[in-house]
Amino acid sequence: MTVRFTNSFVLSVVVLIVVATTLAVVALKSLAMRSRDVEVQKTNPRTEALARCHALGARAIDDATCQATWNEDRRRFLNSRQPESR
Repeated sequence: MTVRFTNSFVLSVVVLIVVATTLAVVALKSLAMRSRDVEVQKTNPRTEALARCHALGARAIDDATCQATWNEDRRRFLNSRQPESR
């Protein structure tokens, strides 16, 4: 007994394989990007300080280190947004 596949069945299988492969590639790239971001965060002292302040929660308001970190972060952000003078 011979099994014959129709063209639509073969096309469906090919489409399924392509979709599965695409999803796997996207998932792997996303995972690689997340691990790279974690490495950058570990090596950036400012990011570590911000993470520490975030972990402190409401107590961070009274923490001098957090206030200095926030002031520096605010200064860096606002200075980068100002238009160039002519």
